[in-house]
Amino acid sequence: MLTTHKIGSEFYEDDYDLIAIHSDLENFAMTYALNSFCGLRLKRTEKDLMLDENLAFPVFEWNDELSDTHWMLFCNSCEQKVRLNYGGLFKENVSVQKSFLLTEQKEVDYFLKVDSENSSNIDELTKKVNQIPRVVTSYYINTKNLKSKSNLIF
Repeated sequence: MLTTHKIGSEFYEDDYDLIAIHSDLENFAMTYALNSFCGLRLKRTEKDLMLDENLAFPVFEWNDELSDTHWMLFCNSCEQKVRLNYGGLFKENVSVQKSFLLTEQKEVDYFLKVDSENSSNIDELTKKVNQIPRVVTSYYINTKNLKSKSNLIF
């Protein structure tokens, strides 16, 4: 008798905290500001987060072994060039299309993912992030309500 086991979605669920950040800073400038204001050591990963062959989201991370915390900063949006073929006079037209990592949070520019056993410092961390110049606001996001949270597991 052959037994088949299915892995449920709860197997893939990670326990992490997610902070949304609204800012017009470039990704390298946001990383530098977070490192300076929050005492982090985020660095750009060698590979971007790829959802499709054309969708690459920059990722910055730091594994803090002292506090057993894994930090990740990633952009919520990326731009890709799309070739449009209308024919006639405008045979090849290139357009820029914006795609989002978490489509239900399109207004958010960055997400800071904190994977730690101790989540009691999230309020303090959010206050520090809000002190960064050119950060409009930052706040905690309840990940249980996200529809596209599978994009955050990498």
